[in-house]
Amino acid sequence: MKYRIIHLDETDSTNKYARSLADAGERDVCVIARRQTMGRGRLGRTFESPEGGLYMSFAVSSDDGKDRLTARAAVATARAIESCTGLSSGIKWVNDIFVNGKKLCGILTEGVWNGDKAEYFIVGIGVNLYGELSSEISDIATTVSDEGGLVPEAELLAKRILEEFLRCDDFFEEYKDRQILLGHEVTAYRGGESFNAVFEELSDDCGAVLRLSDGERLKISSGELSLRGRAYDEK
Repeated sequence: MKYRIIHLDETDSTNKYARSLADAGERDVCVIARRQTMGRGRLGRTFESPEGGLYMSFAVSSDDGKDRLTARAAVATARAIESCTGLSSGIKWVNDIFVNGKKLCGILTEGVWNGDKAEYFIVGIGVNLYGELSSEISDIATTVSDEGGLVPEAELLAKRILEEFLRCDDFFEEYKDRQILLGHEVTAYRGGESFNAVFEELSDDCGAVLRLSDGERLKISSGELSLRGRAYDEK
C-alpha cells in the first residue's frame, strides 16, 4: 500500500482524524499536523503537541497484534530518524524512541474492533523536531534540534517513516537490538502498582519478560518500564 498525505495546520488528534477517514473507507491516507490540541499518549496520558513536531497517523490492516505493530513502527521510526537527522537512537519498551537518554518520539497504536477481531489499527507517531519543550517534560524529553541533529521537513520524515514501515516486515531482531532497557534492572509500572525486576528478554509477540527478585519470570504486554531509580516514565 502507498499512503497519500493529508496536511493539517491543526487538529485535536491525528489518530482521531485518521480513524474518521478509515471508517469512511479511506485507509490509504496518512494525516500529518503541525500541532494537536488534544494529543494523547499511552495509558490515557496527554501528549504535548506544540508546533515544532511531526504528528502523523495512518491506518493498518494486519493480523499482527497491537504490540507487534507498535514495535514495527518503532523500528521504522528509529531508522527514519537516523537517516534524516544523523542522530543515533534506541527504543524504550514498548513505544518510545530515545536519543542520548531522553525521549524524542512516542508511538500510540489503537485498534478498531469488530467483535473479538481487530478490523484495523491506527498508528500515531509524534517526533519532537525543534522548539522549546515545557518545563514539565524538558528534563526527560528532547528535540532533534537540541541534540544537534539535522532538522528535516516534517513531510520528508513522515514519508521516510512510511517507507521504512512498509518494508520492515522482519523487524523483531532489530527491535530487540535497539532496546535500551533489555538486560537492566528496571521498575515496572502496571495497573497502579510498581515493582522491581530485571528485563530479561522479549517474547515473540514483543512483550517484556521480567525476572522478579524471587526468580519467578513474568511476561507483561502493557504498562511502563524505567531504569530502576529513574522514574522518567511517570510524567
